[in-house]
Amino acid sequence: MEIIYIAGNGRSGSTILAMLLGEGPSRFCAGELTFITRPGIFDEPCSCGAAIGRCATWQKIMASWEASRQISLAKFAELRHRFERNRSLPRLFLNALWPGRDFLEYVAATQSLFDAIEDVTGATTIIDSSKSPVRILILRRFSKLSVIHLCRNFRGVANSFLRSSPKNIERGLESDMKAIPLRRTLVSWVLNNLLTTLMSVGLRRCRLHFRKLVNGQFDDLADLGHEVSVSFDDTFSVDHMFAGNKLRLRVAKLDSARGFRYERLTASQLRFASLVDNAFWFWAK
Repeated sequence: MEIIYIAGNGRSGSTILAMLLGEGPSRFCAGELTFITRPGIFDEPCSCGAAIGRCATWQKIMASWEASRQISLAKFAELRHRFERNRSLPRLFLNALWPGRDFLEYVAATQSLFDAIEDVTGATTIIDSSKSPVRILILRRFSKLSVIHLCRNFRGVANSFLRSSPKNIERGLESDMKAIPLRRTLVSWVLNNLLTTLMSVGLRRCRLHFRKLVNGQFDDLADLGHEVSVSFDDTFSVDHMFAGNKLRLRVAKLDSARGFRYERLTASQLRFASLVDNAFWFWAK
């Protein structure tokens, strides 16, 4: 089994990239699988239009996973909370060197989820757009793993996180989206990009910048061995994407203007964000 893992900071275009990668043969665009134990997740919409809990494909996947998983779903959720947060990194590193029982059980249960997806869909490549860099240490233990480090400039990420929207399950907004202050976004942006770089050492990996993504420039992916051939005239969609941006619920097209208007940033915030982008140009170009 091969897993293509999209890592990096939120609001960087991971849903678009996952949808594009899902267009390839024998690939299944699973979405943000780390959230499979999120409360209410099965009432949220699958990209096929049905609620995830009533989607025939996800029903089969969950049944297969339930039959093969050696721990309860509640235990899996507990271990996910313990091992898949950035603040869990010291514990995760310790277990990577000296694996404890709980860690090994979590890895095995995660592997059985991917095995269930492979069995039900027949896909040989599964795309996981969960983004969390620490998840890389879990996935690399049992799969042929490719990591795409998706980078977006800080101005774009900060502008996006200043948007607020009310919860709307039908539109793919699973909870109230509150505006996040600039400094908090900066800490997250630096930490997620840094950890993605560190966690993927020794793996097949590439860095793809948001500007290239929305302009349809996929040479970095080709170097990794993953072809994407979509032009601006093409539309794309996925059948059963799990969680992610509301874009997954409709037919999409590439848009080179997407994400480069910073109207939510004040003049002083824009100057600060531009300084950050200049300092971290390798992530922001």
